Parts: sequence; C-alpha cells; structure tokens
Amino acid sequence: MLKDIHFRNVRLKGKDGFLFADGTQYQPLNEDQGRADIKFFFDWLWHTKNVRRILKVIVEESAQPHSDDAIEISLARFKVEELDWQKVDLCPKTVFAVGDYLRTITLKWSGNNAVLRGWSEREGLVQCPNLREIHLQMDKVRIVVISRRACPLLSRQLTFIEIQPGTRIK
Repeated sequence: MLKDIHFRNVRLKGKDGFLFADGTQYQPLNEDQGRADIKFFFDWLWHTKNVRRILKVIVEESAQPHSDDAIEISLARFKVEELDWQKVDLCPKTVFAVGDYLRTITLKWSGNNAVLRGWSEREGLVQCPNLREIHLQMDKVRIVVISRRACPLLSRQLTFIEIQPGTRIK
C-alpha cells in the first residue's frame, strides 16, 4: 500500500525497452490522443514495487494533458481511494474506470455546463459505488464540495459550499 503519490508536470523520454524488476517490458501507449508518459510510473509501481493500493493520487497537468486512455490504463488496476488528477473536464467514464474504491475525487471544471451534466448523469459519477465526496475546482478560485450523503444522485439538489480563496480545507 502506498499512502500518497504526487506527480508534478513531468515529461519522460527514452523509456522504450525498459525492463521492470519482475522482468516485464514496458509497453508504451500511442500518444495520438494526448500524453501517456505517466503510465510508465504506474507500471513501475505495479511491477517493481508491487503496489496494489494507493490511498491518494495527485497528478498535475500541463497545457498538453494525458489522454483518458492513459489515465484509465494507469489507474484501473490499483485500488485508489482519493483522486486529484488535475485534467480539466475529466471524462466521467474515465473516473468510472478507476472508481470501484474511489471515495473522494477532485475535478477541475472549465465552466462548461455540458461537462457538469455529464458528471451528474445516471451514467456519470454516481456509478462509482463508494464515492462520497466530489470537490470541483474552477480557475483556482472556487471550490465546491458535493457530499453524496446529502445528494445520492448528483443531478438532484446539489449541495454547494463555496470556499473563498486562501481558506484552508481540512
């Protein structure tokens, strides 16, 4: 078990042909849809360090974010309880692919209402069976906390708690 992991915006080069400690060769993803280099680090945790459960994952993104496929393939095999993948408008299907053990997620929102509707649909975030808290971030100014206990279906009676910049959240 790994307590937490935080990846800053990092780019990886020269990873082709790399062998992990268990003898598995690294298999890179096609980067046509976006970056996929983060998969290397999660493969390394899986194959070399034998990590199967991660309590908290934080990944900072750049203007060229990781693809949804890279995120799904990187995390789906792990038991992740808290996710803060700082990709704007993360696809709800990507979250669902990671979501069996997911209890808390932080989502960056562009302000596009279609994305918010996608997260709140019956096929959206409510499909994650253990999800209890959703934190929405928009422009690093506003954080909205939605509790699933207060709102079993996100599309009904959303509970918004607006927190001013500079406020510490525990």
